[in-house]
Amino acid sequence: MKRKLIRIVVCMLAIVLLSNSVFAVSEYNVQPRFIYLITNRATITIDMSNGIASCSASSGTRQSATVRIVGYLQKCIGGTWYNIKNWSDVGTYSAAIDKTFAIDSGYTYRYIAYTYVYDSSGNLLETATASDSADYYP
Repeated sequence: MKRKLIRIVVCMLAIVLLSNSVFAVSEYNVQPRFIYLITNRATITIDMSNGIASCSASSGTRQSATVRIVGYLQKCIGGTWYNIKNWSDVGTYSAAIDKTFAIDSGYTYRYIAYTYVYDSSGNLLETATASDSADYYP
């Protein structure tokens, strides 16, 4: 009985010690999703009264870098997404798009923005994609 109790205590102690070291290692190996970007978003809203799609996208960086953002308004036809309009912007630290476009009724639309971050030499540092859920315009 005494041996069984000692084995249980040793096993419990080993589990506690090993689990603490695993948590400690994982605590220091946290990786950020983005290294340079701090914001990255895209939105679409459709005014149901007049069929105007408002598309916006923005991205910003932590440090001085060139940010290029390209946004695509897409229309779903037969289950396939087609680009129907695109806009872009370039800036230092941030870039933003805020545009409207008249759309056709009877389709589903979405907005996707691709962001590219470059250093001062033009080397690509990071890319990101943001999108907003599809909206149906009856």
